[in-house]
Amino acid sequence: HAARGMAHEPCSVEDLWAGDRSRVGVCVSVTPKDGVRYEDLQREVFDRVRWPERDLRWHAHRRARDDGKNDDDAWVMEATASCLASSGDESQVAYRVEGVAHDVVEECEVVVSAPCHVPFMDLTLADIDISDAAGGEPRESPVEMFLRTGLAASAASAVNPDDLARLVAVAERRVASAEKALRDVHPAIRVGEDVFAFREMGSRGGRRFDLLLPKPEWDEDETTEAVADAAFVRDFATRAPWVPTLIHPILGENDVNDDDDDVNDDVNDDVNDDDASSSIESGANRRRVVPDEPRTNRRHRSNAWWCDVSVVYSKPGAPDQDWHCDGRHLAGEARADFSGAGAAPPYAVCVFCPLINLDEDVGFTRFWAGSHVADGLIGFGAAAEVLRGCVDGTVDKGGYVAYDYRTMHRGMRNASVNTTRPVLQFLYARSNYRETKNYGASSVFRPAT
Repeated sequence: HAARGMAHEPCSVEDLWAGDRSRVGVCVSVTPKDGVRYEDLQREVFDRVRWPERDLRWHAHRRARDDGKNDDDAWVMEATASCLASSGDESQVAYRVEGVAHDVVEECEVVVSAPCHVPFMDLTLADIDISDAAGGEPRESPVEMFLRTGLAASAASAVNPDDLARLVAVAERRVASAEKALRDVHPAIRVGEDVFAFREMGSRGGRRFDLLLPKPEWDEDETTEAVADAAFVRDFATRAPWVPTLIHPILGENDVNDDDDDVNDDVNDDVNDDDASSSIESGANRRRVVPDEPRTNRRHRSNAWWCDVSVVYSKPGAPDQDWHCDGRHLAGEARADFSGAGAAPPYAVCVFCPLINLDEDVGFTRFWAGSHVADGLIGFGAAAEVLRGCVDGTVDKGGYVAYDYRTMHRGMRNASVNTTRPVLQFLYARSNYRETKNYGASSVFRPAT
């Protein structure tokens, strides 16, 4: 019984439909009887197969090769649907398809079920390549594709060669200095085995690490060279090739003409002080925290986004990561329905820019296309392979993959003998978003206290 004063349980299909967690998404594979055409199968299943008690709704469909047959022309229909959930019996959807459409259906099975929209995209890197080198006539703009798939890329190098050479040098120096600090200042840490988290650096499983470039407020712990390197990277982050194409249209443009006085006049109280001080306030007007001013390096209200930059590097022997998403779906923002429509726009865009050519040997990052709109996919990563939703980010040195911060992905193993895989990660986020995880509090460059 409901407690006194609490709302009653939903009692109608409309009430149940209003709560995403009351439904389950499914993907079924439907094998046709001999001689049945695809369009006839799709129409018969979508029009005839009903389950009123569970409010069964069909959403999308596609033709796929039947891997269970040797005939290259053999096919199945894959389709997504949703229904009201009850005791995990969504397999009943397949039985209903077989029973109701028995004259056109040979067999039906539930391939995937999840407590949310099931992403249903079969894409490759070439499909999300927005560079001029990709060729062909685009069917949609880069921003439209990014909002739909959660991804955009340039497989070929997009970074100016001089900038790229300096970015490589900056990353090499940063990694060398951090690893020297680990050896000299924290000798008890077994790098590659132990889990650790410092202010600048964290382990990411096995032989994979995430190392932030210096933030202005860290200058007292950094060398003059490191400070200069960080200033260059922050400047590059405002003019990188993906900024006018994706960041500005999606997150907005920062105001490069604000006066310093405005910094103290306008404060965004929703932003964590440390995160605010790490941000790129604009391309031409950045402030550095100095000892006699507050640590709240305050953000202009007119600024649209901030950016953090890190080196994510995987050493030989680094294993496959589990599927995960870096950014959660924010509380209070719109969620997608079971057709995948209605999700809130991105609040953060992450860009991976490798500093070597990526391939099967040194590894790459694998992304689940379309997963950015669904907030119930943690633990369902294996479905990405089953649904052929994986996009492998095997881009060239200086190329990039940009992804919605909510997109499911995994770093793949580094199977090489002696090649480390360094990738620059640029995280652009709305000014009112604060990052509260991933790193520790103490500096890797200082002894533990």
